[in-house]
Amino acid sequence: MNKNWKLETLAVQAGYTPGDGDARIAPIVQSTTYKYDNAQSVADLFDLKKAGFFYTRLANPTVDAFEKKLTELDGGVLGIATASGMSATLLAILNIAGAGDNIVASRAIYGGSYNLFAVTMKRMGIEFTFVEPDCCDAELEAAFRPNTKAVFGETIANPALIVLDIERFAKAAHAHGVPLIVDNTFLSPYFQNPIALGADLVVHSGTKYLGGHNDTISGFVCLKDRELGEKLHKISYTMGATLSPFDSWLMLRGIKTLAVRMERAQENALPLNYCSMLFPIALSLLPWLSSGWAILRKRPYASMDNSTPHAKPNANQSYNGCYKDSMLSQTLWKTLRIILK
Repeated sequence: MNKNWKLETLAVQAGYTPGDGDARIAPIVQSTTYKYDNAQSVADLFDLKKAGFFYTRLANPTVDAFEKKLTELDGGVLGIATASGMSATLLAILNIAGAGDNIVASRAIYGGSYNLFAVTMKRMGIEFTFVEPDCCDAELEAAFRPNTKAVFGETIANPALIVLDIERFAKAAHAHGVPLIVDNTFLSPYFQNPIALGADLVVHSGTKYLGGHNDTISGFVCLKDRELGEKLHKISYTMGATLSPFDSWLMLRGIKTLAVRMERAQENALPLNYCSMLFPIALSLLPWLSSGWAILRKRPYASMDNSTPHAKPNANQSYNGCYKDSMLSQTLWKTLRIILK
């Protein structure tokens, strides 16, 4: 794949390169098994001595196209598609830690991930030490144990929208010789590349922005270490948490429009952000807005303290400042009405 392509182009072109006369888009290979002319070919595939497909739980052409596409977008070397975002998180942890091990995790993470760590994986014997994402360096350092195997974080956190300093957490993890795992679901590869910021593994719930059409559940783990990725692949097909060919095709379709959809989502969010900043300002101006309310009720010359109406002042007068400020009050009141809507 052309490394000079921008992400928008990779989202469309990466993962599948048709040959002469092949289908223009990756086909759905809805088959569990594949035909071979001799047993040795299947044996070599089973022993991972050569690349190919012989059982879809292990590998499938459509799933493979999806994995290659998202790996390109994430900037990793190997990617594994999973049945859901939760299974991606589970496999990413199990690939590194086992009973008796410890994981340092940001407290600001998806609720399902927190329950997975604090309840389900605790029963597996894996201990999690939670830290605040904005903790000081000393608090982060104190969370590490001799048996700590990885650090886990999410940014932007779902649903708290708290931002994690990936570079700082990566530095702390690497100082202890352990990898950093980052859940990048909310930002997607379009807005953030955790691997470029120091993360070693990236997990996604493809159900959200990657798929984009509310019609499939999927997950993904991307790694920058090939040896760790091959180990994860074995765990994935052993546990059977693989993604189906049809769901992989839906993900391929969805990612093609990722750039367009994320730009529109950002565009739609900006006015809401402005309103959230203006709201406290508007509230602080309520005394002025009270005169604006009077104006809207056709009492244009009411006093600032809501007393009885007064006679209209002439051009050189203003009664309690109301006449002079009526246009400003009216404008501010309309602003507040827009925010409240």
